[in-house]
Amino acid sequence: MFSTLFSIFSTIEDVFIFIFFLRFVPKAVTKRAKFLTGFLKRQTGRHYIERDIEIAADNAELILPLFNDHTLSSSDANLEADLISYNKECAKEYSSHEVFCAINLIPSQKYCCDKPLTYKAFANPVVFRYGKPAVKGILYRSSCPTCKTEYNLNSKTNRDGTFYHDVTKDEFIAFSTKTAFENRLLRSFNLDL
Repeated sequence: MFSTLFSIFSTIEDVFIFIFFLRFVPKAVTKRAKFLTGFLKRQTGRHYIERDIEIAADNAELILPLFNDHTLSSSDANLEADLISYNKECAKEYSSHEVFCAINLIPSQKYCCDKPLTYKAFANPVVFRYGKPAVKGILYRSSCPTCKTEYNLNSKTNRDGTFYHDVTKDEFIAFSTKTAFENRLLRSFNLDL
C-alpha cells in the first residue's frame, strides 16, 4: 500500500517532508498542489509533477489517519521556518490570503444536512502558541447552502442565534478574526494564576 501511495517520491526523506506539509496546507488552500510541488522542489531540489502531488495528497489524507502517522524528526522547526519563508514569497502570486500559515483554523464540522461542507479562508489572525512564537494563521468558515447555518472555528450561527460548543477539547480558540490562542497556552495561564 505504501509503495504504491508514495511511488512518485525519489526518497523516503521526501515522503516525510510531504507528510509534514500535509499537516499545514489544508484542502481549502487555492492551488494547493502547485504550492506543495513548489515547496517540495525548494526543500529537496527535485522536480515533481503537480497532478502526481495532488493525487498523492488526496490518497495520503485517506490512508494515513488509519495509521495515526505523523512521523518526522527534530527538523520540524526548520521545516516550519522555511515553509513560512516560502509562503511569504508565494502570497502575492496565489491570493490575498497567504497560502500557508503555520496554523490553519478549520471548524471541526464536516457535514450539514447530509452534505459535505466547503470551507473558505476569511481572516489571518495572529495565533499565540504555548512555548512557541506567535504566527499568522488562516481562519476558515463555511455556510450550509440548505439550512444557511454558518460554521466558524468555535461556534455555529443559524436563524436561532449563535451557539458555542465546548472549546475545552479544541486545540485552538479564536475570540475574534484578529487573534486566536492555543488551548494549552490558555490552560497554562490558568495554572499560573
